[in-house]
Amino acid sequence: MTRKPLAPLSLTSFEAIPVIANGELELTLRGNADMRIKVAFGQYLKDLDVQIRANGVRLVNVKMLDLYFVSSSCFQAIAAWLLLVSSRPVDARYLVRFETHTGQPWQKRSLQAIQRVALGVAILV
Repeated sequence: MTRKPLAPLSLTSFEAIPVIANGELELTLRGNADMRIKVAFGQYLKDLDVQIRANGVRLVNVKMLDLYFVSSSCFQAIAAWLLLVSSRPVDARYLVRFETHTGQPWQKRSLQAIQRVALGVAILV
C-alpha cells in the first residue's frame, strides 16, 4: 500500500501536526482553535479522514495537551469528523482516542458530549 503524505495545518495561533507510525496516527493540536480557524480546521479534518483511510490507519491519537481554547464551531468540526467515521460500517471505521489536559477540564467535558453521538469511535483518556 502506498502511504499518502500527511500535511500539518499551521495557522496564526493554531497547529495540527499529524505523525504516522506503526499503523497509528498521532495528531497533536496546539494553540487556540477559535472562530478564525473554524473553516480551515473543518476542511482539514475532512481531508485528514481521506488520508487516514488511504494509509490504513486504525487508531488516531489526538493529543490536546497544548490546546488552550476550542470554540463551539471547532468542536462542531470535531463532532462532524467523528460522526462521519461512525456512519461507516464497523470494518471501515477507525478509533479516535483523545488525550486531554487535566488542567483544562472543559476539554474532557466537551468531548464527553461528542463521544455520546459517536459511539464506538471516540475514546477519552
